[in-house]
Amino acid sequence: MKAGILHDIGKIGIGDHILHKSGILTKEEAIFIEQHTVIGEKICRPLHSLSVILPIIRHHHERWDGDGFPDGLKGEQIPVMARILSIVDAFDTMVSERPYRSPISIEKAIKKMEKEKNSGQWDPVFLEKFIEMMRGKADKG
Repeated sequence: MKAGILHDIGKIGIGDHILHKSGILTKEEAIFIEQHTVIGEKICRPLHSLSVILPIIRHHHERWDGDGFPDGLKGEQIPVMARILSIVDAFDTMVSERPYRSPISIEKAIKKMEKEKNSGQWDPVFLEKFIEMMRGKADKG
């Protein structure tokens, strides 16, 4: 729960002109915004009660195929909770209002994730479980 709330705390170290930019980020801006995971870990490190979530904060943008950031971890090198948060965070991003685009429906987000399940972005087992869970919720209304 704490990791879900604090995973993007490092964005306080990123300027609003980048975070709220309505257009496409430049390469330099994208590299800078990727640092929010490291900044967040650094912010939370002095708080001993948060030590267990530091790896989740740092690694929630790693990819199953190793093409993520900040450390390029791959597969099971990525902490389990970071793998789960990565899926939930991506889903939340799709269904939430952003400065650069409008939200999509929950159903469209689920379908998009289904189409991308072999993209290498997410742990395929956890993604399948997430989709099953979301489909169950959608079926119940």
